[in-house]
Amino acid sequence: MYTSNDPHTFGIGPKAYPILGHASHLLRNPIPYLSELAHHGDLVEVRLGNLPVYVPCHPTLIRTVLAEDGIWDKSGWFWEKLRGLAGSGVAGAPHAVHRRQRRLMQPSFSRGRVSEYAAIMTEEAVALQSRWSEGQLIEPFQELQRYALRTVIRSLLAPVAKEEHVETVRNWMELADGTGVVRALLPPALKNIPTSGNREFRDENAAVWAVADDLVEEARRARKRGEERTDMLAVYVAAQDDQGMEAVGGAHARDQVMSLLIAGSETVSTSISWTFCLLAQNPELERKLHEEVDTVLGGRPARMEDLARLPFTLRTVTETLRMFPATYLLPRRLSADVEMAGRTLPAGSVFVFSPYVVQRNARYFDEPHRFDPDRWLPERATPQHRQAYIPFAYGARKCIGDHFALTEAVLLLATFAANWRLRLPDGETPSAAWPAITAHPSQQKLQLSRRGQAATR
Repeated sequence: MYTSNDPHTFGIGPKAYPILGHASHLLRNPIPYLSELAHHGDLVEVRLGNLPVYVPCHPTLIRTVLAEDGIWDKSGWFWEKLRGLAGSGVAGAPHAVHRRQRRLMQPSFSRGRVSEYAAIMTEEAVALQSRWSEGQLIEPFQELQRYALRTVIRSLLAPVAKEEHVETVRNWMELADGTGVVRALLPPALKNIPTSGNREFRDENAAVWAVADDLVEEARRARKRGEERTDMLAVYVAAQDDQGMEAVGGAHARDQVMSLLIAGSETVSTSISWTFCLLAQNPELERKLHEEVDTVLGGRPARMEDLARLPFTLRTVTETLRMFPATYLLPRRLSADVEMAGRTLPAGSVFVFSPYVVQRNARYFDEPHRFDPDRWLPERATPQHRQAYIPFAYGARKCIGDHFALTEAVLLLATFAANWRLRLPDGETPSAAWPAITAHPSQQKLQLSRRGQAATR
């Protein structure tokens, strides 16, 4: 039995309903409810019907759950259903095969390789802005999702991002954000009913997997032509074809393509969408950002070598990820008995981890609902802050692309801020988080105002 020796309190989640338990809160409005749970204990039990689910609400417990990934595994019915939707790639792989997959992919996410991708990130940021005009209303998540998909494809999967691939993936993600994930969790009998919604889901799912197959086959054709591609997909395809499925942890290349298309686009599009929304509501902080990028960039797009001279831009992204981490709910399943917070929990028990529980908690962050990038200044940031800051998870299952995502976010934000201001249009109110694949702004509209010389040189 695994035993957590730190003394922690155990509690029961509030507002349970007969029969449903706490399911309605977690399905309809999970983020406010999860943020409230820390007031009820360090480890809190909620119920989905009759099923007990345990939510760690203390940084030490969350880090224990994430670090001991062999005990708190990505297994059970939820992950099996999700793998049926999005494949068996590194993001959702169980412990038994995760390390083999990650070792093969990790070199593509090294700091040196990310530096090579920076030019693509900036080039796509400039291309995105070239379509914008003075006074235009945009939905930032929709705009940035297209940007992020093009960037992840060109960096990791193919030399060229085909527009039909980008639009097919965006259509699938829009469906997944609506009812797709819920449909994936339904019993087969319900999914097979010939309704228009089920038919649309099957068609879009088939289309997005066809994109994954097309990218894989193009990597194979390039290899046969003798082209020396070094992107992640080319390396993975070579390992799969030459060494067999055992070498790649049982996951086909198409599974990794799906993992990267989802995780590689959702994190940045969600986080920078929230950054745009927060800056539109905080003009003083926006001015401070403009001062930094004007001094460093002088009107041109950001480059990799600029990152060290953009500390406020980085703090702005860091603070956004604290307030609005893209991942808001991830389950784990115990593979062994565990003693935690004075309770013995049997193998098979379900845990749910959420960064919101600690990152918006006044116990760890002063004024946690205030957007304050300077809380991350070296003289203000504390070990307690760093302990409770887990937007990319932690341990062996920490996001493989965390450095990729941060680099992309800072380059994109700096290039954007060199050229544009943002405002909420008249009559528009700040958006609530829409809990879908990630917790992104729900149909938020912002108005663009040009600052002067475009960052296109």
